[in-house]
Amino acid sequence: MTEFDGVLKGHYFIGWDLGGWNCSKNRNSRDAIVILDSQGQIVGLPCRGNLSSIIHESPDQPSFIQAMFTLCKTEYLHGKVTLAIHTPLGFSDGFRTLLDGKYIDGETPSALNPYLFRETEQFLAGWGYTPLSSIKDMIGSQATKGMHVVAKFAANILQTGVWQDENLTIIEAYPSPCAYSEVIFSMQK
Repeated sequence: MTEFDGVLKGHYFIGWDLGGWNCSKNRNSRDAIVILDSQGQIVGLPCRGNLSSIIHESPDQPSFIQAMFTLCKTEYLHGKVTLAIHTPLGFSDGFRTLLDGKYIDGETPSALNPYLFRETEQFLAGWGYTPLSSIKDMIGSQATKGMHVVAKFAANILQTGVWQDENLTIIEAYPSPCAYSEVIFSMQK
């Protein structure tokens, strides 16, 4: 029996601001994770470091979840986990088309370039936001790291930006303007 037995049952939410694959070298760009319980209370301690080794060393989803809880100095007993990853978890259709050896005609402003930006980023650029591109900006390392985690631990896509397998649901929490954009909220009504 541990002090966490009554607290860590149910559903947990992990927020993960990704650093690049080799983010140990730059203390300002390391991974940061925090775990919340179903009541929105912080579980354990927030962690800042490089999760690359636990991604590679975890043979399966339960091991990966337990490793994140261990990093936060707490224990995972059981329950559902929603992991909100703050990085692009995909590339634009235009870029994927280019990888297939086909090109898109037309010159566009940088923020609307279909090779560089997904539709989400292009939409937000139209409203004055400047999200990063996983192709042209430094966020590409974080994006591939996040996509690797999705492919390894929760590859079943439920809908755009949501993957699930066993006890883990992964959601893309990027770009952050989508979380509070009045434009987005007005479209949902």
